[in-house]
Amino acid sequence: MLGDFQSAEKRVLEPARTTFGKRTGCGPCCVGSPFWLPASKQSKRCKQFFWFFVTCCALCLGIVFVCKLARKLLIQTCRVCFSLKVLVAHWTEFGRNYFTRYDYEQVSSEKGAAVIAKMSTYVDDPASIVGKSFGPYKVASVDNFRYVDPVDQSVTEKQGIRVVFEDGSRIIMRLSGTGSSGATIRMYVDSYVAGPDGLEKKVQDALEPLVAAALELSDLAQLTGRDAPTVIT
Repeated sequence: MLGDFQSAEKRVLEPARTTFGKRTGCGPCCVGSPFWLPASKQSKRCKQFFWFFVTCCALCLGIVFVCKLARKLLIQTCRVCFSLKVLVAHWTEFGRNYFTRYDYEQVSSEKGAAVIAKMSTYVDDPASIVGKSFGPYKVASVDNFRYVDPVDQSVTEKQGIRVVFEDGSRIIMRLSGTGSSGATIRMYVDSYVAGPDGLEKKVQDALEPLVAAALELSDLAQLTGRDAPTVIT
């Protein structure tokens, strides 16, 4: 039975060796051996053909991979461009709100309370600040912000000292996380631009004058000794 199997194997593999050898010009080749190792006197040429074939396959796979990657990047770029186009169209029609938040973390409770006390004086005496200009911004109103839930109409008091300017820009100064390890002063800055100019600025560039106004009226740097926030969102 083993002899019949060897005979059948010879009948199948021998034509393959002969055909491969004729096509490559390197004589009979050991098709049935591992890695297609050549077994003829012209083994060098057969090896060269084999590695040329492997190299071509690798190049083809590389080209396919690069094409797929380029297609993916092109699709992502088109999506970003389309999204930006939609945003610009929306801003052109309705205007744009710029928003940022400055967090001053690990401020001592005393210094944090001093900043809020400074802001609270404006709430107690609105006339001391309403109508005053800070850079290009003129104060329209000041209050202690309260949130009214639109669903159940519940009211949350004292959510931060809010200063609103005549152009609709606003800042809110809030103290949170008070305790033995320090407090965090959060400064919310928001400004509306109707357009058509100034709609595509970077957020920090657009809000730089308003941030400067907020720091000026709160005396935050002087009261805390901080010249920069810990986190900018």
